[in-house]
Amino acid sequence: MADQWLLLSMVYGPVIPLISQVPRLWSVCLPSHADEELLNQQVALITWMEAKKVLQASLKMDKKNTLAEAKKKGKEAYAAEKACITNEKAVAAEAKRVAKLHAAAVKQAEKARLSAEKKAKTMQRKSTKWKAGLQVVEDLPEGQVRPPPPPPACQQTTILDEVSPQPDDDVDLKFS
Repeated sequence: MADQWLLLSMVYGPVIPLISQVPRLWSVCLPSHADEELLNQQVALITWMEAKKVLQASLKMDKKNTLAEAKKKGKEAYAAEKACITNEKAVAAEAKRVAKLHAAAVKQAEKARLSAEKKAKTMQRKSTKWKAGLQVVEDLPEGQVRPPPPPPACQQTTILDEVSPQPDDDVDLKFS
């Protein structure tokens, strides 16, 4: 039952505004921006699908009538007609299978193309990354590491030397 409602809402739903009596539910659910071209496309699609069903039904009836006439002519004519119909069905099934394989091959080729493009982009991005260039240092043979710089020169004077010592007055204050 739910599938019928889904079919109704997806296929026949856009056609409902053309019908004079629209239930309240459908008037609320239908898009307000549906234009005439979309509705005409839906009507054309539905008409095509119905015509296809009618054609298939008429072909089936023709085959049935042909088999009935062949049966009146004899067993050999009936068997030949039955073989012809079976052959037509096999050809149609084979054409459908080939079309499905072709669609799958096209889809796989598209995936391969997209994958190759993605790989090419990735490789291009990797090749354009910044790399550290070679540095040329004078007076240093290639492949050798420069020794660390010497420590800064130490001055012999320290802060304690600059401050002149006070008499023992400070010592007395600490203990008092």
